[in-house]
Amino acid sequence: MRTATAPFTLRRARTLEGALKILREEPGTVPIAGCTDVYVALEFGGTPGTGYLDLTPLASLRRITTSGERLVIGALAANTGSVSPAGDTLPGFAVADPDVVLAGEGGERRVPFNAFYTGYRASVRRPDELIVAVEVPPVIGKQWFRKVGTRAAQAISKVVFAGVRGLETKLALGSVAPTVLRLTRTELALNGGGGIGDALRALEGEIKPIDDLRSTAEYRRSVSANLVRQFWSETA
Repeated sequence: MRTATAPFTLRRARTLEGALKILREEPGTVPIAGCTDVYVALEFGGTPGTGYLDLTPLASLRRITTSGERLVIGALAANTGSVSPAGDTLPGFAVADPDVVLAGEGGERRVPFNAFYTGYRASVRRPDELIVAVEVPPVIGKQWFRKVGTRAAQAISKVVFAGVRGLETKLALGSVAPTVLRLTRTELALNGGGGIGDALRALEGEIKPIDDLRSTAEYRRSVSANLVRQFWSETA
């Protein structure tokens, strides 16, 4: 690891209220759970922060329960805190249209998942708030998911896709834009009665992949089109 850890401080809270108190009283504190993004940043010499708040003792954030017809997934089980566009769970959430539940000094607020991420590694979460859960409504239709990476597991996705085909088709891709991307124009082509050719032309203008260490933009465009085509064929 290229960044010295000596200047860093680590806090732990046993309750959600205690965690929120730390965030209010110690501005700049970075909440952590899995630490994937933090460790990557440190490895490359970055400093996401000098003060960290360990959320793993908060058992309430690990629960998966139901509320009416909605599935309530605690933040430590949902992994939505990572704002990487390559997050494997994010396209699945994007097509399910859940709400992200945030807790702060003023209580809880809910943000539609597809309005939560605002840019590359950026979201609407305020510094004094914590994600506490994701509330997922019933998902009606055939569900389809694919992850394309160097290995079948323990590899960051080159492209990750989720789709639902029911009365309304919903599609989402990861690793092809600054945030997880709900493919609204591609959906419109399919839901409006257009064929797969119309959808793929819409997709071409909707995604914005880049070249990086894991893959190339050209490869990601090709794979994205293949995944949409395969989804449409296999869910017919």
